[in-house]
Amino acid sequence: MDFRISPKKVLKRFFIFYPIIFLIIGFGCFFLNVEISPEKVKILILLFMGSISGVLLFFLGWEYLSKKRIIEGIPTSKIRSLPMGLVEVKGKAIPKFSVQTPINRVNCVFYRYKVEIRVVRGVGSRKRSYWKVVRQGQSITPFFVQDETGRILVEPFECEAFLKRRYFYSEGPFDGARRFSEWYIMPGEDIYVMGYAGKSREILIARKQKLRERLADLRKNPEKQEKYDLNKDGNLDAYEWACAVEQIKAEIKKEELLASDKCDVAISSSRNVKLFISDRSEEELLKNFGWKSFLFIFGGLFLFAVSVFYLFQKFANINQ
Repeated sequence: MDFRISPKKVLKRFFIFYPIIFLIIGFGCFFLNVEISPEKVKILILLFMGSISGVLLFFLGWEYLSKKRIIEGIPTSKIRSLPMGLVEVKGKAIPKFSVQTPINRVNCVFYRYKVEIRVVRGVGSRKRSYWKVVRQGQSITPFFVQDETGRILVEPFECEAFLKRRYFYSEGPFDGARRFSEWYIMPGEDIYVMGYAGKSREILIARKQKLRERLADLRKNPEKQEKYDLNKDGNLDAYEWACAVEQIKAEIKKEELLASDKCDVAISSSRNVKLFISDRSEEELLKNFGWKSFLFIFGGLFLFAVSVFYLFQKFANINQ
């Protein structure tokens, strides 16, 4: 589950379906016995580009619609009764560590930023300009989300953030101008989080470190090895060592259970689920994805239909 619109996915669908549509148009032209004159080529190319753009917009809208359905299909969980796996929670953002935005130095719990430079190419009527991203990033510092039943850790190591831009500044001349943007979540702000609930990465890292330390101590300490020496020959063979590793892992897990609290569980990304964070409510997200999907799907269909209609009309005129 990835909430970032994937150009690769859109293009993949396009290259699967558009050749079929292109063949249909081609057969129509064949049956009309079309002979294209050179002066009509530019118009026909523009109409073909219009039909291509319509198909791309359609699949872009389909991407937004699929993301809207994902949000609609996952029930909101209370933190106290949070299940493991894909979850959706709502609550207030609570800092765990001190975090500041890199440009404007605002205290927050999470941020995204982007620095762009204006690039100008060409001269006169051929002059073109565009904004090039020279630096961007986001924080990876864990923070808590808290509702009326409790709090849970959020680990934004790999996440999609759908936030309102809160800082924007532009400076410099036309060529080489820079602009700075920041998106961030303030402490105590209501947020929406969707991701994979499981063991905190901090806990997993600490567990691995404990295991390494205890195994290293076991190698150096013959007295401790006696506990795992099943045949009492004074050495740990491969089987006895494997048994020792598993037993030490179980001891570490038991220690964690005895000292556990809800913060041992965290919401983060997994192999198949990407963490999604937003400062907008679920209703706002559904509305945003909804109108975008409607606009792109029906706009794409309209653009495609109009382009194909005029394309056949031009072919008919050419044939006459």
